[in-house]
Amino acid sequence: MGIFKNRNLALGCFGFLIALYLSYSLKTELLNILFVLPLALIIISIVCHFIFKKRDIKKLVIKYTPLCLFLSLAFLVGIFVFKSDLNYITYYCDGESKETEMEIYEVIYLQDDLGIYLADVYKIENDEVNTRILLTTQDKELEAGDRLKASGTFLPLSENSLGFSEKDTYLEYGATMSLEADSYEFIEANENSFISFFKSINRSFAKRFKNNVNSTTSPILSALFLGNRESLEDNVSRDFSRIGISHILSLSGMHLAILVGILELLINKLKLNKILRYLVFVSVIFGYVLMTGLSLSCLRAGLMIIIVYTIELFFVHLNRLSSLFISVFIICLFSPYAIFSPSLQLSFLAMLGCFISARFIHKGSLRRLKGRGKRYVIFTLITSMFVIFFTLPVITSRFGMVSLLSPISNVILVPIFS
Repeated sequence: MGIFKNRNLALGCFGFLIALYLSYSLKTELLNILFVLPLALIIISIVCHFIFKKRDIKKLVIKYTPLCLFLSLAFLVGIFVFKSDLNYITYYCDGESKETEMEIYEVIYLQDDLGIYLADVYKIENDEVNTRILLTTQDKELEAGDRLKASGTFLPLSENSLGFSEKDTYLEYGATMSLEADSYEFIEANENSFISFFKSINRSFAKRFKNNVNSTTSPILSALFLGNRESLEDNVSRDFSRIGISHILSLSGMHLAILVGILELLINKLKLNKILRYLVFVSVIFGYVLMTGLSLSCLRAGLMIIIVYTIELFFVHLNRLSSLFISVFIICLFSPYAIFSPSLQLSFLAMLGCFISARFIHKGSLRRLKGRGKRYVIFTLITSMFVIFFTLPVITSRFGMVSLLSPISNVILVPIFS
C-alpha cells in the first residue's frame, strides 16, 4: 500500500469505495454492525491513547481515523440508499396496477412501437418516494425532462432473460424496478430547466456537425467532442475497441486536458488574477461537463481538475492521486449507484494505472533515457501496459474481450486524435 503513504485522505476514499461496492450485497443486519464497528475502533483507540500515552497509538489514530470514518459512511449510505431501494421492490412489486408520478431521466431505446426510458419516480399512489425505474411505453413520444402521471404494474428487474440482465445493465443508473405503462398523461414538460439549456447546446453542435461534415465523419466528431455515441455505427465502435483505442471516443481526462490547455493559453494572454482564473476554469469545465451529458468519466475528470484548482487557490498542495480518489468519492457519495458503472470503473482504474506507471518511470532508470522520440514511445508503451493491467478485470468481466494491439495503437493514434 505504498501509494497511500502520507495520503490518509486518499486511503479513506479508497476504503469508502470498496465498502460501498460490497454493501449492496450485504444484509441490513450486517451493515448495521459494520457501520458501528469502525466508530467503536476510533473510540477505543482514542481512549487507549489517553490512558497509556503511547506515541505509536497516537500515530495509528491519526492515520486510520479517516479510513474508519469513511468506512462507516459507506455502510451508512448502503443502509439508507441500497437497502431502502430494495424495500421498494418488496413493497410495490405486488402484481397490482399503481398510479405513479415521475420525470423522464434518459431515453434508453426507441423503436416503432416501443420506448424504454429511465425515470425518476417521486410519487407512487399517495406515497412520497425517491427512486429510479425502467419505464416501458407503447410509443416513443417522451423526452428527457418530461413529467408524467402513469399507471401500470411494477416488476423487479430481470436478472437473466434470454442472455440479457436488466439488473446488471441498469444498476449503475440506480434503477431497481421496471414499469410497463398501461397509460400515461403529461403533467408538464420541463423544457426550461438549467440542464435542458446545456443539452440544447449539445444538440445544436451535433446538428452543425451533421449539416457541415460528411456522414462518415460527423458521428465520430459528435462522439469526440460532445459524447454523443448514439449515431456511431456498430462497426466503427467495434473497430475502435478491437485496436484498443475506444477510450478516445469516451469523454474523459484527455478531452478536458486539451480544453484546459487551450484555456491556459488564453488566460495567460489576458493576464487575469488568480481568482478570476479560477472562476473561468471552473465555469468552462462545469459547463462542458453539463453539455456533454454528465457522463461519469467526464464528470470524474472535471471534478479532479476543479478539486486541484480549488486546493491550489488556497495555497494547499494536493497530489493528483488524492484528487482522483476524492473526485470518485464525491461522485459515489451523491450518486451511490455510480460505483457499479463500468464507465466510472474503467476511468478510475485507467487513471490509477497512469499514476502508478508514472511513479514506476520516475523512480527507475527509464527517466534518464535520451532522445525525445525514444522516451515518448517507451513511456507510452509502459503507460498503456499499466492501464491494460489495471482495467483488465472490468474489461474481461463486462465485455469479454481484450485488445492486444492497444499499446502500439495508443503510441500511434492518441497523439493524432489529441
